[in-house]
Amino acid sequence: MIRALSRATALAALPFTVILWSGCSELPTSPDSSRETAPFDGPSFAVGAYQFTPGAIAAEDLGTLGGAWSEANGVNDGGWVVGVSLTAAGDQHAFLWTRDAGMQDITAAGWSFARAEAVSDNGVVVGWGMRNGEIEGFVWRAADGMTSIGIPSTYTASQCLGVAETGEVVGTVSTATGGWSAIVWNSPSSYQVLGSLGGGFSLSLDINNEGRVAGTSALGNSDERAVLWRPGASVEDLGTLGGDWSGAYGINESSQVVGWAEDAGYRVRPFIWPEAGSMADLGTLGGDEGEAYEVSDGGNVVGESEDAAGNMRPTLWTADGQIIDLGTLGGASGHARDINATGSIVGYSMPATGERHATLWANGDGGGNGGGGTVPELLEDLGSAIDDMIAAGSFRGRQYRSLLSKVRVAERMVERDRPRVAIRSLRVLIWQVNLYVRFGRVTEDEAQPVIDLAQETIQALLDGEG
Repeated sequence: MIRALSRATALAALPFTVILWSGCSELPTSPDSSRETAPFDGPSFAVGAYQFTPGAIAAEDLGTLGGAWSEANGVNDGGWVVGVSLTAAGDQHAFLWTRDAGMQDITAAGWSFARAEAVSDNGVVVGWGMRNGEIEGFVWRAADGMTSIGIPSTYTASQCLGVAETGEVVGTVSTATGGWSAIVWNSPSSYQVLGSLGGGFSLSLDINNEGRVAGTSALGNSDERAVLWRPGASVEDLGTLGGDWSGAYGINESSQVVGWAEDAGYRVRPFIWPEAGSMADLGTLGGDEGEAYEVSDGGNVVGESEDAAGNMRPTLWTADGQIIDLGTLGGASGHARDINATGSIVGYSMPATGERHATLWANGDGGGNGGGGTVPELLEDLGSAIDDMIAAGSFRGRQYRSLLSKVRVAERMVERDRPRVAIRSLRVLIWQVNLYVRFGRVTEDEAQPVIDLAQETIQALLDGEG
């Protein structure tokens, strides 16, 4: 019972970076244990939960590459969207969509088929396709284009399905006997084949910056379970909701895992783990079944669930407990696959007539929270929010100056028409505020207005406002 291989996991404002690929090691059961303490390539931009407004979420048709249909699988914090589309010639090609350039075909010559599965915030796209008659995973970067990850020795096929900001790529490789094994690549020649729960099938679909991997593994009796691989530890069975089968699709920086699991009535239900220490049913829009595909660092979950009429609808489960039907392009069904830090959600949905199209969902305010305004106005409001947070917390003068300095840098960069540098400064500010929350210098409630305004300013800069 192999469910959809597609899963959703660059910051457009940041320069492209080389994937951190070096060394060669192979572990039989888990990701590299040294990975847990390895330095990251810059700060992790974890943010608070984005606040959605039910009824204000709009669905946008991203089009196709000339053919009848398209599907979006991943979106990063810069708003880059990746997926697969039918071309005018009838081929399935990987695409990259941006607000400025629209949908672009990124499939290299020599590939008869390709689909992009995920994109990192530093501009790395991963996926898989067919080249020279072989199924191969690929990595795409603006500087290099589409490059095959190759097929490791003793294996017959490879698929890249997820990518971490720190450079690791996850996916699966196939043996000559037809088995599939979860894998983490550090480079095309450096990889770790992950352990299973005893069966001949495992699949790694998502990885966070701590090197923790979510996916699916078969048991010895061929049942499949959602699993978590931690660096230096054996594979962990996450269980079910009372049935026999489950599978994991997404993981965030807090190691929350989402996916699907059978309940005692053998219905496929969307889950989040851990929730109060165990797998929890997220609920549906009134129907029996659903699946959760991705969870943001703020705890918002996206996927699909049945409504009371039995239609499969694109669904958002918010961190504060709401279940929201995202709507479609006019048809009865849709599927959400990924969500970014600024509240943009991607997937695909049916129009009133015709085939499915890649779809972008966002709040009517363009993905930011708050009442709008120009970038200079938002930056001014951000400075005031920092003043309020400082007054409520326990800070030293240099910490206060450090936060305000990042706002001042953003202001100068806006004046000099350098929005990318301004966005980078604001993202570091978000990271710093989250550290203050983690160390107890300020509460989450006190920090949230600062995070929200910084996110809104970033979105305004990305949209070219102000």
